[in-house]
Amino acid sequence: MTVFENKRILLTGGGTGIGQALIGAGAGHGNRWLICGRNEGPLRETADMFENVEVVQGDVSKAADRAAILAAARERMGGLDMLINNAGVQFYPKFDQGADETEVATEIAVNLEAPINLCSEAIPLLRESAAPMIVNISSTLALAPKASAPIYCATKAGLASFSRALRYQLKDLGFRVVTVYPPLVATPMTAGRVRGAMKPQKFATDVLRQIECGKDEVLVGQTKTLAAIMRIAPGLGYRIVQRA
Repeated sequence: MTVFENKRILLTGGGTGIGQALIGAGAGHGNRWLICGRNEGPLRETADMFENVEVVQGDVSKAADRAAILAAARERMGGLDMLINNAGVQFYPKFDQGADETEVATEIAVNLEAPINLCSEAIPLLRESAAPMIVNISSTLALAPKASAPIYCATKAGLASFSRALRYQLKDLGFRVVTVYPPLVATPMTAGRVRGAMKPQKFATDVLRQIECGKDEVLVGQTKTLAAIMRIAPGLGYRIVQRA
């Protein structure tokens, strides 16, 4: 392992689920992690589980908190080699009944605006690294939306498109920009919908393996099947996912 070895990594949403699994998959390779989130309790629990994990509480949708998080990366780790935008929220607005404006704004702020802004604000620090990398966690729902979570699907599709464009912009500066498309993974956010869900540890191991192999568009589990369907018969793909 070289890509995830002796790296200084900032991970948003690192207290549970996919974030915690990524730390576990990259453990034992000399990496140093700074994890952030709105709730300090789960972050501390994760830090107690692994070596070289530090915690900073903060809401990535707030500019002042992002500034404090990046300042902590410089102060505690001396810089940054990798940013992993993993934090996300999901609501189920019913637009025929009047969607909650606060929930809509929160999903857009956390899932799309925050990672875009954090990428922008972290690039000066990342440029000091010999091999800077940005990893944005999108979703299989970026490929085809489901009816119950229209804002979540839109934000993840937007993040995927942003990641590709950012890859084009930063390529000549030596950056790698990776987009990860998780399938349904068994996490606290998907609680109650775990039938057929991928285990976080298996997901994280596959993600790291694909990134090590040089893939910048990382499709995992059932996302590979959906991507193939969307290339051949997109109408079928939309029908499969819309009522998921």
